[in-house]
Parts: sequence; C-alpha cells; structure tokens
Amino acid sequence: MNEFYLNALDILIIIAVLAFITLSVSAFTTLLCSFVDTDATLASVIAIVSACLGFLIGSFMPISLMPKILQDIVFFIPATHATALMRYTYLKTPLSIFANQFDASQLAVLKNQVGYNLIFYIKDMMAVVDLSKDPVLQGGAIIGPNIQAAITGGSTAIFMGLNFLSRKNTVRTNIK
Repeated sequence: MNEFYLNALDILIIIAVLAFITLSVSAFTTLLCSFVDTDATLASVIAIVSACLGFLIGSFMPISLMPKILQDIVFFIPATHATALMRYTYLKTPLSIFANQFDASQLAVLKNQVGYNLIFYIKDMMAVVDLSKDPVLQGGAIIGPNIQAAITGGSTAIFMGLNFLSRKNTVRTNIK
C-alpha cells in the first residue's frame, strides 16, 4: 500500500544507532548497578530509574509536551540526546517524503512538536514558547544529530571511564 517509507539503508542506520545507544545505556546502567549489593535492590533501582528516565528523556512522549521547566532540565540528561538521535533516524526519510506534500511551515511545526528537532532555549530558559513559530527567533537553538551523537558518545566515554575506575578498586576474583 506504499505506506512504509524506510529503505534498506535507513534500516541499517537505525540498527547502527540502536547499537550505539545500547552501548551508552549499558555503560550508565553498569555504573549505576556498581553501587547496589543485592538483587532485590538492583531490580527496584532499575525499575524506578528506567521508568522515570523513560518519561524524562522523551521516550514515551515528545519533550515539547512537558512543562517548560522540565524541557530545560532534561536537555542536560545525556539519554535525551540519544532518544532524539533515534527519533531523527526514524523520521528523516518519511519527513523528506512529506516535504513534497505539506507546506514548509506546517512541516516545521510538526518537526518541533514530535521531537524531531531537539530545541534548547539559551536566551531565556523560563520563557513561554510557541511551537508554531520559529524556535530560533524565540531564543532557541536546534540541536542537530551531529551534536546529539557527540553528546551521546561523550557521555558514553565518561560512563565507561567511571566504570573502569570504580571497578579497578572493587574487582573480586574466585582464583585461589
């Protein structure tokens, strides 16, 4: 019915981005779990952290639907950029196809509302924002996929380094 807009290259890019994000989340989770001693506590911590972060980073709903103060805070959570990178990867081809069918201003509003564009408001973080207008004219900066990937990669390196440092002092072996 011509409704599936992703091609083979898009699928390969999605798999690569998913592997990249999995590495990042695994590094964070490993660091978090290194502070927990029992399985029951670990299960509780993982359940609470994953549910809370899932909402905060925009996995379950676009960040544009959150209160403005939360939008400004979640920008500093590295997983927010990973989520935006995945959303960008999924929507790049379909939105380019829709560009021929919609007015450019309508498409820009759609990109802002669904989280395709990750917007950080530098000028006035507490300002009320109208998503139907250009975010740059309202003091915002659109954070593109290159910067999102750099932030995700940088945070992954930091988490992996912290894991290495914390593990170096706590490695226990069964070798006698």
